[in-house]
Amino acid sequence: METSGQQLDIKPTILHTVIYWKPPNDGTYKCNSGGASKGNPGQSAGGFCIRNWKGDFIFAATYKLGMITSLEAETSAWRKD
Repeated sequence: METSGQQLDIKPTILHTVIYWKPPNDGTYKCNSGGASKGNPGQSAGGFCIRNWKGDFIFAATYKLGMITSLEAETSAWRKD
């Protein structure tokens, strides 16, 4: 990249973060959810997954949420009207 006769040597910094699922306390369940939209607003979908304290799969569901924003999709992913 050149600016006003000067050459800048710019290199991107790439960060890697590993994220692990942590089980809930013994005898309880955990619900993880997520949502996304194609555009903002745009066609959106969401879903959730329930697992027990041993990490066993209990239930999951996905839903089309219609034309909403990405924030609305994230916060609506676990509920179905």
